[in-house]
Amino acid sequence: MQSSATMSENTNVVGKGRGRWAVPVTLGMILASAGGCADNVDEPVETGEVSSPLPKCGPDSTAPICNPGDPVCKPRCSGKVCGAADGCGGVCKTGSCPVPNETCGGGGVPAQCGHASADLRPWQTGFRNQGGRDTCTVFATTAAVEAAYKHRYGLDLDLSEQFLHHFQKSLWLDSSAQLPTPDIQPENNGGGNITWQMAALTRYGLPLESTLPYIGDGAWQNLDAWTAPMGSLVRTNQRALDDFMLSASATTYFTPGAITTTVLPQAALAGARYRPTSIKQASGSDFTNLAWYKNELKAGREIAFQVNLTRPDPTNDGIWDPGPNAWGSHAMLMVGFDDLTQIFYVKNQWGGTDFDKFSYSWVTGGNITDAATILDVANPYTAFGPNENKHLVLGRWNLDYDGWRGTLDIYRLPGDGSPSAPDRRVGTYFGPDGVARRVSAEITGNRIDFYIDMNNPNQPANVLQGIHFTTYVYAQEPTTMAGILVGSDGNTWNVTAQKNAWLSGVPRYPAVLSRAAYYGRWELDTDGVKGTLRIDANASSGIINGSYTTAGGNVFGVTGQVTADPRIFSLSVYDGATTTAYTGYLNGHALGIMSGTAVRYGANIGFHAVRLGDP
Repeated sequence: MQSSATMSENTNVVGKGRGRWAVPVTLGMILASAGGCADNVDEPVETGEVSSPLPKCGPDSTAPICNPGDPVCKPRCSGKVCGAADGCGGVCKTGSCPVPNETCGGGGVPAQCGHASADLRPWQTGFRNQGGRDTCTVFATTAAVEAAYKHRYGLDLDLSEQFLHHFQKSLWLDSSAQLPTPDIQPENNGGGNITWQMAALTRYGLPLESTLPYIGDGAWQNLDAWTAPMGSLVRTNQRALDDFMLSASATTYFTPGAITTTVLPQAALAGARYRPTSIKQASGSDFTNLAWYKNELKAGREIAFQVNLTRPDPTNDGIWDPGPNAWGSHAMLMVGFDDLTQIFYVKNQWGGTDFDKFSYSWVTGGNITDAATILDVANPYTAFGPNENKHLVLGRWNLDYDGWRGTLDIYRLPGDGSPSAPDRRVGTYFGPDGVARRVSAEITGNRIDFYIDMNNPNQPANVLQGIHFTTYVYAQEPTTMAGILVGSDGNTWNVTAQKNAWLSGVPRYPAVLSRAAYYGRWELDTDGVKGTLRIDANASSGIINGSYTTAGGNVFGVTGQVTADPRIFSLSVYDGATTTAYTGYLNGHALGIMSGTAVRYGANIGFHAVRLGDP
């Protein structure tokens, strides 16, 4: 699997976007292992379908097709329904179809009871263009997802191939890589296969194209030619790779030509809801079995497939046939078949505006190397906030735990933690001590439990060990999460993380860790809902009294307690709708900040507060 997803190809095609592209003039590719896809092959030239004269039929002819009205044409009515064309310009006066609901053709069609076919072209979304990049399997898989949503929900979607390609490269993991060597691939690498893309979609969904547009410029793949702001360093240094892969703002990259893009916008993460929930993978024996493809298509399921192309096409009849010379691996979407002409209809992504006709001989000749269909997709109308959307934890976070500040880069989602494949690696942490450390995690709803081993920076990808952080992504503010950590000494401390900036509060003067440090006005942010908290803390008893003012101006009473350990407190706040119970921790090194967990309507959530000043 690893080698199939690892490729680096060059191309001399340049351009950008999803419009029509010039065709590459050289193959310009490096093939990976069998099943891999290096697909910037130059487009085969077809001159269009050429009509051939139908064969003449004599009285004893067994030719399958006859010219209507041929005076010596032998009518063929065996197995046909009464009234069906007899193949010679007349109609059959007797007979019935052996297969229920099957219909028979007219003149110029095979002289048997109809012919098998399936046509899913009306369910396809618009034609795309992969441009000069080696992203064929991403396009074929995305097209299959789009078609499945059109079948199931009637939606005509344009989903982001750029997003799938980005995260199929993050899904690939070199678990043996020792820091600072990266453990994932940059999105600039080309290649992949259908099985790999489907595997990626078991963890990741797809957002709309508008949130992360595709970059078709072939120069995007050639990192070694980049001049700024980065280049080949991203292949060898984890921090440099993260700087690129997690960039959430528009940046101009000189490749050397200027390409301006946001590599990982928050809007794409928030909208990545479109994905398969069930797929069907072809087995090795299915690859050459025409019946498998026909049955899937007759069931209304398009087939994302990968094929070893050969050339030149020995015919000039508008049907794409295998040739004698190896060409390269490519992936497309199969959307129909027709036994009459012995072809599959395929949707390609080379900038064309019509479906290609693909000969059966590609299947029977053993050229297909991978194929899969989608059985069902996720409901696009259900809730999709932090409780449902794991993608929201992805990105670069400013992590603060009790005043220790570092950069938490989460660039991949963990696996299911099963004993057979406990992939728990999610990213890398860059601490204030200048040491990079791998991060493992489990994600459940809006809760992420992540682990950083201070004693083993290269902790294995299949373990959860070290300091245990528990944070909750805010429902109303998904670029913030807060919670607690349990240190190696067993003590609990506060944790906050933001994608955009560091929290900053005004500690009470003098800045001494004590019960009196709580006194003052605080901006309280509970799961993204903000209000003003006024606290009067009794320095001797630790009893808290105060008030909470909502954003709408309503004022409610607050009670609570600071424990003998002045870092730890509890609050009870009624906001007019329900009572929220808070358990929090004062930041021991930044006394103007506190955070922890809360329970609201029976659900655990995160909160934090920053001190604004005296009452």
